[in-house]
Order: sequence, then structure tokens, then C-alpha cells
Amino acid sequence: MAQSIFMKKLRDSMGVIFFIVALLFVASIAFRGLFNKERSATKQENTIAVVGTDRKIDYADYARELDAEIQNAHDRGQNVDDFTVEDLREQAWHTIINREILKPQFKEKHTADVLPDEIYEKLRLNPPDWIRQHPQFQTNGQFDYQKYVEALNNQQVDWSPVVNAVAANLPYDKLKTLISTMTYTTTPEAMDEFMFQNIKYRAEYAIFGPQCGEVPVDTSETALKKYYEEHRDSLVENPYVTFSYIAIPYLPSKRDSDEVRVDVDTVMSRLAQGDDFEMLASAYSQDAQTAQNGGELGWF
Repeated sequence: MAQSIFMKKLRDSMGVIFFIVALLFVASIAFRGLFNKERSATKQENTIAVVGTDRKIDYADYARELDAEIQNAHDRGQNVDDFTVEDLREQAWHTIINREILKPQFKEKHTADVLPDEIYEKLRLNPPDWIRQHPQFQTNGQFDYQKYVEALNNQQVDWSPVVNAVAANLPYDKLKTLISTMTYTTTPEAMDEFMFQNIKYRAEYAIFGPQCGEVPVDTSETALKKYYEEHRDSLVENPYVTFSYIAIPYLPSKRDSDEVRVDVDTVMSRLAQGDDFEMLASAYSQDAQTAQNGGELGWF
């Protein structure tokens, strides 16, 4: 009896129960859509720049670049205050944008990959300016190369921050070196090509054959000298340009010769120890084209 009364009340309340269930269902769908929309918006807001049509730069990438710039500034002994941080923010922004823009060029020109030997040789032969200015590597206010090389070869010194900084910039340096060794076009050549391709002329002309209007002209040396003597006063020209210059001979210094000798001795020693010739050519060769080919000169 009690069960039948309960079932009757349940049937009478079915409309209200159905309405409540439907309302909860609609609310859950709306909440889920709003949540997904917020997640999508958050994901879109995390993208702070787009290079080209599909290469996105996230805030996390920019934050990592900024942290690296700040850490490098600390490693250089620089006082990192609020003004410095603002400069580093802009520097990090330009760095990450330029890197993304040049990334296809790095891949196309095969300069994206950086070998450990390349980093070492870059540090040994051409240390960054902020290392040259570090008090630890100076003697009497001047950069002491010998002191620097001794520290560079000291395995107890942590060079990882410097290595990371050099590795990040090395693709740019390799690309600039490659471009500088390639054939370039001068400004007049570019202007001539532009005019040839874009400027159009309209003209009317008449063709005269080589036999038309022949006038005998004496071009012998005697006739030329006679003409010059008769018209020498009218042939005088005023100077166009007056300039002064200093000729400085471009000769290698003793230090340059010593560095080359050290390189040659190092390469010969490493070859004798069984190091790979192609790797050494890639690291030491001053010719970008042959360095990429493992020292191969090609056919002559």
C-alpha cells in the first residue's frame, strides 16, 4: 500500500523532475562550451607573434629568451636594474623575431647546426667583446689573450653560459660569413637591371646603312697630333676631384702569424691522433664553401 502511494507521488512529480534534469543538462553543455572557449582564448592569447603565415611565437619562448639575456648580463658582471631589464626585453624580442625570420635561411644555407668544435674555435679565435672586457681576462687594462686561453682550457671553469650564448649567435655569424663570400651586386648594377626591367621607351627612328654619308677622315698619328696642336687650348679641362689619402699596408701581424701557426699545429696533431679530416676542415677552414664540403675542393 505504502509502495503504491510512493509510486503515485513519483508519477505526479515526473514533470518537475524532468524539467530539473533538462535544466541541469543544458547548464552542463553551456559550462563545457564556455570552458572550451576560455581554453581556446587562453591558447590564442599565449601566441604573441606570427612570422609569415604559420610560424607562431609563444610567450613562453619569449620568456625563455629574456631569462637567457638576463642571465648573460649577470654572467658578464653587468648591473641588472629596471632600466637594463627594459633594454633586455627589447633585445630579447628582436632576437627571437630575427631568429624566426632567418630560420629558413639557416636550414637552406646549412648553418643551423652548430658543432662543439665550432663553438670552441669561435671562443678561442674570436671571443665576444663582453669577454674581452671582463676584468678577469685583462692585464693592465688590456685584454690578455694568453690568460683567456688558459682559462678557456681549464676544465674546472664552468663555461656553459658562455657556450650557450655563442651557440645561439653562431648560426648568424656563419650565415653572414657565407653571404660575405658570395658574389654581390653593386648599387649601379641593381639600378641598371631595375631600369632595364621596368622603364619603357617609345621612339621613332630611321636606319642608315654603313655606306650612307661617307666622309673620309684621316686618323693617322700625324693627323691626330696636328689636330691636337691646333685645338689644344680648347681641350683643357678643369680638375673634377681633389682628394687626399693615406695608404696603410694590410699585412699580417706577429700575433696573426702565431695564431695561424697554432691552428696548423693543432690540426696536424689531431690528424695524427686519428681525428676526422672532414670535421677538422669544417671547424678550421676559412673558406665557407669548402668547409661545408669537408675540405673537398671539387674538380678543376
